[in-house]
Amino acid sequence: MPTALARPRKTPKRPESARARGKAPRPAAKKKVAGKAPGGIPLLPAEDLARMRIQATTIGDLLLSAADRYPESLALVFTDGTLTYRELAENALRRARALQSLG
Repeated sequence: MPTALARPRKTPKRPESARARGKAPRPAAKKKVAGKAPGGIPLLPAEDLARMRIQATTIGDLLLSAADRYPESLALVFTDGTLTYRELAENALRRARALQSLG
């Protein structure tokens, strides 16, 4: 009985890179928007969200950052008045100093 000769397997050919072919690489694709928030506001791509994270260590740092960036913007709205970020930060610092003086 004749034995079948084993044929060598063909390995799939890997596509050459653009650099290996001597061609310029394709331009990067545009970033896709991750979707829309419930209010219909478009979300940022994941790369941008990671870059935009707040680097605050405490709530106090976050308040001081907001007071530096938006001093005249409303921070708190009550039925009998409002506070801007600057006023809120000043009140918080005054109370913190009062607590420090008490020991």
